[in-house]
Amino acid sequence: MGIKKDKRNYRKHSEENQELIKKSLMELGAGRSILLDNEDEIIAGNETFTQAEKLGIPIKVIETDGKTLIAVKRTDLATEDDARKQLAIVDNLATDKSEFDFELLSDDFEIDFLEDIGFDKVDLIPKGIGENDPTAEWTDMPEFEQEDLLAKNRVIVSFENDEDRFAFAKLIGIKMTRDTKSIWFPEKKPEIVKDLRYKDEE
Repeated sequence: MGIKKDKRNYRKHSEENQELIKKSLMELGAGRSILLDNEDEIIAGNETFTQAEKLGIPIKVIETDGKTLIAVKRTDLATEDDARKQLAIVDNLATDKSEFDFELLSDDFEIDFLEDIGFDKVDLIPKGIGENDPTAEWTDMPEFEQEDLLAKNRVIVSFENDEDRFAFAKLIGIKMTRDTKSIWFPEKKPEIVKDLRYKDEE
């Protein structure tokens, strides 16, 4: 038997995820099984297999045609054992610490299928999956460089009371209220940009 890793693994495993699986196998032993196809290529459990192989953990293959649910029974763990409780958490946490490879998913599946099995369209579209890819809106758009609008110099002016505040405002000719936190001098009028549109002059 020569188990092979999935050439198109839809899960990405971070270093944190890999270390968590390794730690779980070392300290708590093997829990959930992995799944193979009839050519011994992994369908699910690539990283668990990788870490188990590194640790020298023996692998036992149970053949089935998918019509029987295989239950893995840990004869060394009782319901109230601490290790059993820890394994229940770590086994699920390891899955949460990995993520899907959306590039591979977009190559192999239609968005309708991914939605049907539980993916949220809101999550899929930003990844470039689906017809309404928002990144397409920026295709062939001109380069834009944001002008540096930050103040070059700042001075903190303190007032003992509102009378002094308003006297200062009158002196420099800028309207200030009790809630004013900052001002520009000379005064800057806010630029209205919500109605601006890009125009192709070609």
